[in-house]
Amino acid sequence: EDPNRLKLNYNVTASFHQPYLFSRRTSATLELFAERYSEFQAYLRDAVGGDVGVTYRVKRGLPITLGYLLSYGSTLADPAIFCTYLNVCNVEDTKVFTNPLVRATLSVSAVYERRNSALNPSQGSLLAAELRWASPAIGSDTLVQFTKGTIEYAHYVRMTRRSVLSLRIKLGTILPAELGFEGQELKYVPTEERFYAGGANTVRGYGQNELGPIVRVIDTVIVSEEHPDGQALIRTSATGGNDLIIANAEFRFPIPMFSSDFTGAAFVDAGRVFARGTDVPGLTGLRVTPGVGLRIGSPLGPIRFDVAFNPYPPDPSPLYRKDGGDLVLVT
Repeated sequence: EDPNRLKLNYNVTASFHQPYLFSRRTSATLELFAERYSEFQAYLRDAVGGDVGVTYRVKRGLPITLGYLLSYGSTLADPAIFCTYLNVCNVEDTKVFTNPLVRATLSVSAVYERRNSALNPSQGSLLAAELRWASPAIGSDTLVQFTKGTIEYAHYVRMTRRSVLSLRIKLGTILPAELGFEGQELKYVPTEERFYAGGANTVRGYGQNELGPIVRVIDTVIVSEEHPDGQALIRTSATGGNDLIIANAEFRFPIPMFSSDFTGAAFVDAGRVFARGTDVPGLTGLRVTPGVGLRIGSPLGPIRFDVAFNPYPPDPSPLYRKDGGDLVLVT
């Protein structure tokens, strides 16, 4: 189990917004924040910092934002994660990646919003793209260097008065920087910047962050009457990846004899997180999971209940055990 699962996540932000900067099409925002954010079975991040953004509205529904973020914080993760994709398997050595570091990123993002609702859209489309760059040239620590891009497109079609077909695709890639560490050249991307998939908002046939590269560690061995030779308890962690493909198709329809607040859904999710160097990104590696669901209307948006079918066996992964201060590959 994730040892950080019971730690409270929070975000406290103070922001200043200037709606008109030099012209009516340009606005600016300044924010200061303190946060704790956890990605289940992957990492826990604590950070404080601030960011400034300038937004230019090219036309109605199409803002482009240039932003700069500077933060100071630490990201806790299982040492086996660094052993897997960096070949740094001494527990003490991995602490250099979890110590507090300065992160500075420069970003440009654009959103073309044509949906009729942000909470429960039934027609229209959304196109969003973002490019982020971190480098010592703009104030970042040498261990925090990367170029990351994502693009997402969603389209909604009203089939009948109460039925809707929604389609969505999201692509992402990260280009890591090459760093020198302990006499070896590493291509390292910070744990919190890697891609993760699986769960309610990506591929619903997989648990949270269980789709993609993972690593397993023998956490402890319990000897009992039923298991006199010992029973191993194994901890699983998501290592994340450099490339992401997510696609979703969902058909929402009315349920006879129920009010308009209740609708049914049939969906197919597909996706994969790829670890560059060991996986080759492509459609042949995608995992496809169909399912059905129920939607209940509420003032905060629809409440979803989904059940998905996963026909795939568990993916193989390296298994480690602790030997003193080192992680040793078992199989």
